[in-house]
Amino acid sequence: MKEKRLYLMPEELERLFSAIRRGRKEVKRKRDVCLFKLMYSFGLRLSEVELIRLSDVNFEDHLIYIRRLKRRKANTDAMPKERWGCWYSLSVENQRLLREWLRVRARVPYADQLPEVFISNRGRSLDAQSIYWSFKRYSQQAGLTAAHPHQLRHTCAVDLIKGGVGIHDVKKRLGHKQITSTEIYIEMVGPDNVERDRRMDEVLERRG
Repeated sequence: MKEKRLYLMPEELERLFSAIRRGRKEVKRKRDVCLFKLMYSFGLRLSEVELIRLSDVNFEDHLIYIRRLKRRKANTDAMPKERWGCWYSLSVENQRLLREWLRVRARVPYADQLPEVFISNRGRSLDAQSIYWSFKRYSQQAGLTAAHPHQLRHTCAVDLIKGGVGIHDVKKRLGHKQITSTEIYIEMVGPDNVERDRRMDEVLERRG
């Protein structure tokens, strides 16, 4: 039986965002491109992205505040408690997507009464379940089977490690409390371990 892969390959990630960008309704299209890009960029859980508030975005200093939460327990709707929070630097692309969404958001009914960045097109708070089903719909349109929004978190970690980012920086990006949680993603990288070993051998051989 083929083992289920826990992250998306580059072409799969592109297909996912292509499906989101094809959305006909501007509110959902602008919102979801921005929302899922942030989930990928910062390895966000559903419960973390739904809590991002307008006051958490600082365009002047190019920062966003992320509340890191404990994982939601199974079979419960209780919101997990905040573990800690941190300001993260916003890329130029994420700033652009946020600005575009917030311009559209301002036209949504009752938007000025809601503190959250991401809201529904009917002017209500957007909960984790709604985000989950939006992701499932886009993944089906992209031809991705058994996809889950938590894969964006895994994909963030794997792509950073493949890109040579140090494990302690990846730990901070994902909001892990223990480095052992981050080390799991090294094993997900798979065949790239061979390339990493080759580079290490080259370094050692030059010193020998």
